[in-house]
Amino acid sequence: MSSDELPAGQHRLRVDSDGFVPHERTIRLEPGNLSSYQVTLAATPAQRQREQQARSSRKKLGIVSGAIGAVLLGGGVGAYAWNSARYDDWRRNQADADASSRAASIQWGDDAAIGLLSVGGVLAVAGSWLFLSTD
Repeated sequence: MSSDELPAGQHRLRVDSDGFVPHERTIRLEPGNLSSYQVTLAATPAQRQREQQARSSRKKLGIVSGAIGAVLLGGGVGAYAWNSARYDDWRRNQADADASSRAASIQWGDDAAIGLLSVGGVLAVAGSWLFLSTD
């Protein structure tokens, strides 16, 4: 018998973990047999409350993230539409003296629209995942 083996006979098995009701029972070990026992710990009322609060916080964070993402997506679509009209106007009037500065401004507007769409999309997806993944 190695030093980590228990002798044959009756033993008291106790399994516990923080936040869970301890499980305790008597087991019988037979000589030369390998024994295994299935144990499922039940959460304490305080642990269940902490888990419920965590789910609630995650759901709220999902709603807020999703809403901000939707607003940014809407802003990105609006900025893109507005900037497209500016681009069309610029194409018609390229002979104007300020055409090059308008082109830079239009490019900046496209960059901003793409940024809003990207960040908004990420937040909308993350918010949806946070909201839907809570059990």
